[in-house]
Amino acid sequence: MIHFIRICMTYIFSVNIQRTFEKEQIGDMEIVNVKKVTKMIEDLLSLQTKPPDAELWARLPEQTRWPVAKFAQRIHRRSRLAPNVLALVLIYLQRFVERHPNIQAFYGGGHRLCFTAMMVASKMQNDVAYTNRVWGKIAYNIFSLREINVMEREFLKFLEFELFVGPAEWDNCLKIINETD
Repeated sequence: MIHFIRICMTYIFSVNIQRTFEKEQIGDMEIVNVKKVTKMIEDLLSLQTKPPDAELWARLPEQTRWPVAKFAQRIHRRSRLAPNVLALVLIYLQRFVERHPNIQAFYGGGHRLCFTAMMVASKMQNDVAYTNRVWGKIAYNIFSLREINVMEREFLKFLEFELFVGPAEWDNCLKIINETD
């Protein structure tokens, strides 16, 4: 019975997100272009990634061999998030890079950062959010629940738990997205 209720709640949640999304399109809020923003995320994170060696490349899950933009688009589609959540992801990742410019991740680290930022942005944007276990399934089960919990905790520490985005910062982000070709 509990499983059935969860399925119903998930369906109702996704329908409500779609209705909200349709209202946002009609209202004054701009909807971001998913491909454009995921490419911007990839460009931002490529500065932080060391190239892999052949042995590591062979051991990586297939999904982490994809370009970060493709990975982000797939995760975005599987999670059914509103496109504007990606703008929030871009803001969080920009903050991360600005606060920690010398951090370099191994190959696949960009995927982890992007995934974690999407998860955190989703939780900030939506009152009812997926659990970390569901996020693991959305990410093709390439991260264990324990890894997801650690990634989320570390990402929040790196951002110093500053997740609020004011209207001016949000408008500036949308302006940059819309001006980028």
